[in-house]
Amino acid sequence: MDCPVCPRVDIPDDASVCPSCGVDLTPLLRVKELGAAEYNEALRLAEAGAADAAMGKAAAALALDHSLVPARVLLGKLLWNQGQARAALAQWQQAAGVAQADPEIRALVEAATHTVRRERLARVAGPAAAALLVLVLAAVAFLPYRAFANRLDGLAGQFGGEVVKAQASVKDLAEELAAYRAAHSHTDAEYAEAVAREALRKQEAEAERAAAAALSSELAAYQASHSHSNEAYDQAWAEVAALRRQVEELQRTVSAIRQSGDVRP
Repeated sequence: MDCPVCPRVDIPDDASVCPSCGVDLTPLLRVKELGAAEYNEALRLAEAGAADAAMGKAAAALALDHSLVPARVLLGKLLWNQGQARAALAQWQQAAGVAQADPEIRALVEAATHTVRRERLARVAGPAAAALLVLVLAAVAFLPYRAFANRLDGLAGQFGGEVVKAQASVKDLAEELAAYRAAHSHTDAEYAEAVAREALRKQEAEAERAAAAALSSELAAYQASHSHSNEAYDQAWAEVAALRRQVEELQRTVSAIRQSGDVRP
């Protein structure tokens, strides 16, 4: 421990006086003993299933002795069990700063880091895919053919905006993943994360194909219920062909962005 009066540090934990200035250290020893007692009570409550009370006791132990690593590890586990991955990771990282060689703490930090990264990936990828699907389905379900053709440029602009957002997200994630891999060896969790990303891409591709099929069905139903001259039908199909070419070009652009931002292990 450190002397509260003089600059002396690294005093043995069982010392009752400071070797340099002679100040009485027994009050500090008593505080540490109280911290250990609070931790023991927190451990007992956790084993009995009283998670909230155990968290309070663990926090009290750390308030009395902030270097009490077992209390910090226990508090992180209690937070983890309540679904607070980020808060648990913060506690375990602080514990790792004190006990760097502890293999259990290193394993807890690594597992929590992977979980937080997956949560971030879900928050970034989910809204972008949902917004794209809503735009396509809204156009197919509610806009008549000619109005849809007239608003194609506006829809393409919105689509382009989603592509830019997705590109930025992919770039940020790629840079973060590259930095992480530069400092850590690969684990099964990293490979599982890559598989999850690939599955998400496949789901987005299926959604795009379903939207294109729905658009084709909508046009066929429209033509079946309206009478037009051959010239009008030819013009309609020409417009549909142009629309499909533009959609395919946008799909190729998205595919190119994904391939350039895909960082594989």
